[in-house]
Amino acid sequence: SGCRTPATDLPETTEGMCYDELGGVILGDYTLYRRQITEYDRESDTYIDMDLDSYMISRYTGTASEIVLPETAPDGLPIIEIGAWAFNECTTLKKVTIPDSYQIIREWSFQRCDNLEEIYIGAGVNDFSIVEVFAFSNRLSSIQVDPRNPVYESKGNCLLTKGGKLLVAGCKDSMIPDTVTEIGENAFCNIESLNAIELPPSVTMLNNFAFFGCVGLTEFRVPLHVKQMGYSVFHNCPNLTIYCEAEERPEGWNIAWDGRNHGEVTERYPLPTVIWGAGTGSEKDLHSV
Repeated sequence: SGCRTPATDLPETTEGMCYDELGGVILGDYTLYRRQITEYDRESDTYIDMDLDSYMISRYTGTASEIVLPETAPDGLPIIEIGAWAFNECTTLKKVTIPDSYQIIREWSFQRCDNLEEIYIGAGVNDFSIVEVFAFSNRLSSIQVDPRNPVYESKGNCLLTKGGKLLVAGCKDSMIPDTVTEIGENAFCNIESLNAIELPPSVTMLNNFAFFGCVGLTEFRVPLHVKQMGYSVFHNCPNLTIYCEAEERPEGWNIAWDGRNHGEVTERYPLPTVIWGAGTGSEKDLHSV
């Protein structure tokens, strides 16, 4: 890394700020970038990147075990976004507090944080990526959301949309609340430490990749009240046996729900064992597919 003097053509608000070789703003152990929006300019017939009056965290390089994310950049503008991979492989982190100023949490932002146990999400977050924010962070056991947040809430160590119907993200100690009707896309994707989970009667839909890569799961029961299922919901779960109460694949389940019939993706990852007709009669009535 290192620090360079800002170029003379930068705005006056950046005077005295420290930059890395790629132009990122250095704030202690954090690298920040001005958020941008791309707009079409009719006069020049080109697209122009325009700076917004806020920052995102691009990367954290510290070694602390507990952190509260910074709220303002050196020029006084707010930090409102956690960028993709910002905390990827930050193996010393155990507890992260996201202040109310933050609005956006991007994909893979806390991936492979081997010792992360607790995360607290402030009242301002209104855009939480559905793409593996906590993937491979296998010690994460506590997900809490500020009760003032108007978009998200937490219960049973699950991140839910307000009202509790959609489960957005879970962890190894999640217990699905009975308000949940839908398990979101990638909700438990690559949470390898998840070894047991039950669907309450309220759940009717499991979205794409919801339990993909949950290698710790050995048994999963799919009740009759699950009417819809996306693709590869249980793909790459090599130790898993799925007990389906239905006698055959329901009409609302994608043909590739368990990873089979999914082209090249099927061949790339191991498949679970599927038992149909579970709970409808004696053990001899069960049939594998």
